[in-house]
Amino acid sequence: MHSTSAETATMKVFTPTLNYSICQNCPAGIDPIVIKYIKYYAHCLKYVNCFIHESLEDIELELFCEVWPCLSLYDETRSSFNTFVANLTRHRARNLLRNQLCTKRQINFGIDDNIPDCKYLENDIMVYIDVKNIISKLPESHRKLCELLKVSTITEASKITGIPKTTVYNILRQIRDKFSSLK
Repeated sequence: MHSTSAETATMKVFTPTLNYSICQNCPAGIDPIVIKYIKYYAHCLKYVNCFIHESLEDIELELFCEVWPCLSLYDETRSSFNTFVANLTRHRARNLLRNQLCTKRQINFGIDDNIPDCKYLENDIMVYIDVKNIISKLPESHRKLCELLKVSTITEASKITGIPKTTVYNILRQIRDKFSSLK
């Protein structure tokens, strides 16, 4: 069954008023594969500048309303259901991104609407683990300085800790030397 554009428009109108997470309360009859990809791409969209002020649940529901009507187009002779849902969800997520950019008037001819692939997320996670491991091996004063520098500038950190800026730079150089092993 294909939904008409009026039905789709009606779903979009009611989407923001629903206080329901598609991923936490998976309704019966919805394939978990669909939920998995909607959850993944909604999470990716959440960290794009134009979605930063929207809740993850709203993005999930909007994406679900875009994907759900198209699931009936699946043809098992052309691809597996998993591949179909992955591609469909990725394309609908990109459409949501384009529409949001148009709405916020941030369009330019060089729109980067690429949602990161899993391989990039895996690399980011590996780097995060390595950095966290190295920071955990630092002396406590250096660890505290690293944590402080996550949210403040060097000048602010210097004022807060009472350590001169040149000393902060020297400490950072020592920490950088420890990170050279990651290259």
